[in-house]
Amino acid sequence: MTIFKKNVLATLIVLAGLGTAVGAYAHNTSDTSSRGTMFESIDTNNDNTLSLDEYMETMPQFVENRFNRMDTNSDGIISLDEFNQCKKGKGKRKSKS
Repeated sequence: MTIFKKNVLATLIVLAGLGTAVGAYAHNTSDTSSRGTMFESIDTNNDNTLSLDEYMETMPQFVENRFNRMDTNSDGIISLDEFNQCKKGKGKRKSKS
């Protein structure tokens, strides 16, 4: 896989994760009149937007977890099939304890 393809794939994973994290947070917060604390903690330059760099800097564990869920055979890479399965909602899930 070329470096360009790896970068594109990594970016797609991060953006998918960002949408999930921010969407879940927005859904679970009752404070709709001001910025939420999670958003504020990611927005390190306080410009009321989240850049990829800000997100990657503050949410590396989330990105790694997302990647690991997509890597269904745990070989350290995400194949096209694994990526498509995840889009269909068939990635690995955390077991409920």
